[in-house]
Amino acid sequence: MEALADEQEVGSLYRRLRDGWSGPKSGSSHKLYKASFGSKSLGFQVKIEERIAAVLVVEVGQSEKNIGLKFRLNGTRLMAVFGLDESQLCSYLPNSREEMPNGEWNGATSEEIANWYGFKGYFRTTDEIDKFLGLLKGPQA
Repeated sequence: MEALADEQEVGSLYRRLRDGWSGPKSGSSHKLYKASFGSKSLGFQVKIEERIAAVLVVEVGQSEKNIGLKFRLNGTRLMAVFGLDESQLCSYLPNSREEMPNGEWNGATSEEIANWYGFKGYFRTTDEIDKFLGLLKGPQA
């Protein structure tokens, strides 16, 4: 997938996000995982109760230099796992993010759909990725 990211000219963004999503971070009890979703997407996952659940999917195959590294994010899961409210979560995301309809997130349980909230957009700079990865350190004041 790294070769595809380089081909799409978003390799540095991809590597920054991939390498930054590791853990658990000091002071955090969250186990963090990565998994390929097909040949063109990378999923970023956390352990929720007794299952591993995706919270972020990076669509490498739909990314390009002029628009950035495409992402889809399950805000409901991230807020629950990291103890965030909506405004705190948004403080970690690029300003260009858009709300995402629940039909665009595969795998949400029927309980999650009732209160589901997500975002999609593009990471355009390493600063935006670093800001997002800051959530692994805990909520901002």
